[in-house]
Amino acid sequence: MNLTKYLYIDYISHNQLDIRIEHGGLFEDFEHHCNIQNELERNKLEEETIYLFPGTTVPRFKAKEKFNFTILPKKATIAFIPPADLIPRTNDHLFKRDVYKMKSDDFKHWLRYINHPKETRFKMLVDANDFSHVYIKSSIASEFYYRSPKDPSGNVQTGLQLYTSDGSWAIKQGYAQGSRTLFIVPINSKIKSLSDNCLVYKQDELLKYINEDSIIIDKEKYQDLVLMCASEDDASIIMTMELLANSNYEKSFMYILMILKKYGKSFIKYKEFNHVNFKSLLSYFNLDKESVKSMSLMTLTNILKDNKKFTRANVQAITTLCTVDYINFDNANIKQYYIPGPCLKIEAEEFDS
Repeated sequence: MNLTKYLYIDYISHNQLDIRIEHGGLFEDFEHHCNIQNELERNKLEEETIYLFPGTTVPRFKAKEKFNFTILPKKATIAFIPPADLIPRTNDHLFKRDVYKMKSDDFKHWLRYINHPKETRFKMLVDANDFSHVYIKSSIASEFYYRSPKDPSGNVQTGLQLYTSDGSWAIKQGYAQGSRTLFIVPINSKIKSLSDNCLVYKQDELLKYINEDSIIIDKEKYQDLVLMCASEDDASIIMTMELLANSNYEKSFMYILMILKKYGKSFIKYKEFNHVNFKSLLSYFNLDKESVKSMSLMTLTNILKDNKKFTRANVQAITTLCTVDYINFDNANIKQYYIPGPCLKIEAEEFDS
């Protein structure tokens, strides 16, 4: 993994700051730091030993049945990572914290001015590691913008706003607009034991092969499943969900997507919706509970484009499911592809073969 070293200042309580060196990186650069690869070939799986990162929704029993599988990162030659929002916040694995970026010199000057007891340690760590910036807990920016820990009266001469070379409102604006996010890999994390030669992929690269020998939902099976869902019979709907979750995602792609569009909202109330198999299915389509509740035309369009299935035939199939939806045809993204109907624009391009 391509982890970086940085200084993180956490807020504990009034006048108490925890200053420490962490390894990880900005969450927005997550894929870069994890050195995530693209396009995993099926035959490569036969030669590798697989490790699943914490938070993956890949059914482990299926991975064990089909491939060489290990629970020890140090033995893995290939690893799969979940979407960033599924990574658990634990002391042993990747997690994230809301932070704000500030120049080291600015924070150093502030600590010196208020005679903070951690000022000497902070200066030593910054100078020894050549940190140009540090990351501070957003609560620090909020709590001490106008005052210092030693000045609860709010004297403006002691606030952080006096020590921002980027401008007096830099911290306050950064806090108000939303803090950055870091991920941290603790020193004792098992993830650090991954070999430098271990390749990391998104879990979707494994999901598309995990059910490759499973049932394929064709037009006839799709019509049967539609009838089962339309019956509103609980047993039939649960059976449909199980069939979808255990089908060949790649070869059943459009029919799965169409069923999720028509009936996904009604699936949510069943406990099977939270089963690892069904979560794997949703992850493959980059969906979650909220997006399943209302699958808009652009949501469907983006799913097709992200999976390189944006063909005229597929677009025609999804537009027929959106005829009763409210669609803002003045929206720039919608206007790029569709006219009222909705119908695909004749001049629309960027189709996949």
